[in-house]
Amino acid sequence: MYDSLKAELAPMYRIVCDAAKRLSAEPPSAQRWIESWKAEAKLDGDTLKASVVGPIGPMFADTTAIVSAIKDNEDAKKIEMTIDSPGGNVLMANTLYNLLRSRAKVGVEVVTMSGGVVASAAVTLFLAGKVRESNEATMAMIHKPRLTAMLVNVTEDTFDAEAAKEKEMVVAGTKQIGEVIVARTGWDAKKTNDYMKAEKWFSGKEMADEGLATEYNPDGQKPELDALEGIDDALMANVEHMISNLDMEAN
Repeated sequence: MYDSLKAELAPMYRIVCDAAKRLSAEPPSAQRWIESWKAEAKLDGDTLKASVVGPIGPMFADTTAIVSAIKDNEDAKKIEMTIDSPGGNVLMANTLYNLLRSRAKVGVEVVTMSGGVVASAAVTLFLAGKVRESNEATMAMIHKPRLTAMLVNVTEDTFDAEAAKEKEMVVAGTKQIGEVIVARTGWDAKKTNDYMKAEKWFSGKEMADEGLATEYNPDGQKPELDALEGIDDALMANVEHMISNLDMEAN
């Protein structure tokens, strides 16, 4: 019963389980991949250089390490943070965001830089920067937060009440994330809600065009965008082929 509830309440649950099964076939590479997930910060002169790589969470990229480093280095004049994360724990992202914004208010220069992906809760971290740099090899995504798998520990008698609390938390989280986006990008509430509902993805250039990033720093020549037109059909055909192969492997 609870397996089905978890699948319904946490859409990512099955995906994570499937991914874990596939990764278990190659434990060395899986281990290296997981070990690359980390959050860390180091003082370099008067600049605190931080990075968030991988999912944000206590067992993954634990951003409390960066929170501690910022508090331990209050004399730092600049904070640079590179973010390469698909998202994760909203509450941990909020804590670091608020700390970064508080440092900016007392004159610390806060710069955030995109890695390969800045999605979900990682967008909150990215928006903490006064200067926010994207590049051509970046994708970003915003969406409404999802239900978690916190309900796995409840009993059948307490499930309805706990599910109601969970829904209330998600509604509040949606408002909170939307308020951050509106405040930092200048979007209106309708645009923000529409993009979050659509789970909108952005290229690095689109991040700057839309105001998620304040600067777009491509490495080298800008591509001739006209040459990229018409690739959507071919790309989608390739994606569908890959999904088909994965389904066959799973079966």
